[in-house]
Amino acid sequence: MTESDEVLISRCWRGDERSFDILFERYRARIYTFVLRFVKDHKIAEDIFQETFIRVFRKARHFRHQAKFSTWLYTIAANLCRDELKRRKRRRCFSLDAPAADEKWEGQASSLIQAIPDASDGPRAQAQKRELSRVLTLALEELPRDARLVIELHVMQGLRYREVAEILQCPIGTVQSRMHNAVQLLRKKVERRLRKPI
Repeated sequence: MTESDEVLISRCWRGDERSFDILFERYRARIYTFVLRFVKDHKIAEDIFQETFIRVFRKARHFRHQAKFSTWLYTIAANLCRDELKRRKRRRCFSLDAPAADEKWEGQASSLIQAIPDASDGPRAQAQKRELSRVLTLALEELPRDARLVIELHVMQGLRYREVAEILQCPIGTVQSRMHNAVQLLRKKVERRLRKPI
């Protein structure tokens, strides 16, 4: 039987390194991808990724068991990303909205279009779906950072609104409102790129 994250983090703060290793393996890919999408720099993403898990290990005893471990983990990563983006803004080294050079929303965009009915599996339908995925990728990159963050956490990472609210430290209603606005803005950007309603 697989042990829950919460059981593992409890063992971790008692010095069980194996429990930490299991948690690391469970979340490493998701957390790295999450961080990279927002800092858009592999070296900085690697640093934040490592710092996230260092903090988890060092602060394991401070984990509140009324929250889910994943919520706590994403909160740590999101706060570190926000700190990095604030530093960038102060230094004005580069635009926060500049698209990533080599790591975009490619592939993840397809998860947003899974619900689109596919009338056939023929080449034309597949080509249309690929084009929509490409357009969606570009539109996602144009969204403001807060809108991308809500879509990333709720849609791509599959977190509930309550968990997203805890991570972003705002009311659930605010998260729902941001999600609604993000989807509407995304739809407009996609429609403009396709030049027809979807």
